[in-house]
Amino acid sequence: MTDTVAIQVRIGELCHQFRLPTMGVQSVNRFTAASHGDALETLLEVLEQEAEDRGGGGSTNSARSPGCPRARPGRHLSATVCPLGATAATG
Repeated sequence: MTDTVAIQVRIGELCHQFRLPTMGVQSVNRFTAASHGDALETLLEVLEQEAEDRGGGGSTNSARSPGCPRARPGRHLSATVCPLGATAATG
């Protein structure tokens, strides 16, 4: 497998891992079609950094207290659901 193909495959894997399948396919196709294939290596570096920042790709809720549920957009956590001092993770 050539370096270019390996880069394209890895971009696809990371985008799938981040639940961005369209980005994985379209970024490779569009960068290549626009003669910017050399920029794929930089894109891969950024995606690898994102994977590292996410702790290997899996999302962790270490900032969230065990008894505090994840906050949802448009919904508010009451003091009974999330006690004072507990931190709710957003997203």
